[in-house]
Amino acid sequence: MTSRPGLALLALLATTAPAAGPAVAQSCTCPPVALASGPVIEAEAPPPPLPEETQPPIPAPGYIWTPGYWYWNNVDYYYVPGVWVEPPHPGLLWTPGFWAFAGGLYRFTHGTWGPQVGFYGGIPYGHGYDGVGYQGGRWTGNTFFYNRTVNNFGGVHVTNVYDQTVNHFDGPRVSYNGGPGGIDRRPDAAQAAYLHGPHEAPTPMQMQHLRAAGMVPGAFDAINRGHPAPDELRNHIHETADRLPPPSPGMRTPLPHAAPPATPPHPAPRPAMEHPSEPVARPGMHQPPRFEAPRVETPRTEAPHPEAPHHEMPPPAVHPQPHEPPHGPPHEAFHQAPHEAPHPPPHERDGRRE
Repeated sequence: MTSRPGLALLALLATTAPAAGPAVAQSCTCPPVALASGPVIEAEAPPPPLPEETQPPIPAPGYIWTPGYWYWNNVDYYYVPGVWVEPPHPGLLWTPGFWAFAGGLYRFTHGTWGPQVGFYGGIPYGHGYDGVGYQGGRWTGNTFFYNRTVNNFGGVHVTNVYDQTVNHFDGPRVSYNGGPGGIDRRPDAAQAAYLHGPHEAPTPMQMQHLRAAGMVPGAFDAINRGHPAPDELRNHIHETADRLPPPSPGMRTPLPHAAPPATPPHPAPRPAMEHPSEPVARPGMHQPPRFEAPRVETPRTEAPHPEAPHHEMPPPAVHPQPHEPPHGPPHEAFHQAPHEAPHPPPHERDGRRE
């Protein structure tokens, strides 16, 4: 499949009103809100439930919390823990990515930066992202004010704070919208209008964080059986990200790729919200799992076979060696929106600067 532009959502508003809180639907098809251009990430089975995640201390004033989520590499789900991120420029808020059931498949919508928080499927990520909007902070001019009841300041002295009670969600930690057992929520008018507004792709540091998470075996559902340990994973991800080449300023960060795995690319679907008691054995899982490109259909060109030279007498049979089909360059996952912000510093790591 190729990348798709944003999907119109106004028809949804005429049929379904937004729910008052996270509700569970037995059958619902909610098309994903494609806020960014990029390959369509699809899976046949739903993602596991979200784990309870402890927010680490803020690195410094100016950072915004982005919640953890499950991602898919065409073989298995793996968990990407939440991380503090410096926005591309002041005034921007983070709309988390989310999974949604549509057309018999679970599709992932990538998160984006923008002047407001858009629709993210009603997923209760926590730490200010309760399914609608963000209650963890707000911009006043070029200064970000933090809700003291939501954020972990640790030993960092933060003066621009306020207090606002936020209800803690204690229900099922469902990680997808629509489908059997999924969250039943539709975008309201403001969220639908946001689709046509300015928004920007994840920062290079966020993409580096995603890439490093997929190299940590313990992040994968086959290993953690749907119960990742975000704090432990975060430490391994930091170490892995530090060994990766730093993203260049202004680069359009591609999704990670790898050779096709030995295991089938689409494991048998599991019932929603259920996980096997034993991990699924996969060849090479003791090594950091490799990335595979999202399901993107591209035409294959057969390598030409050389013709036998012309002679008056029949020449001996010629058996040319088979040619490997060429491997194309990686597909870029994101394209910067027209409203491009100043590029982040070249050496930025998971909320830390070098």
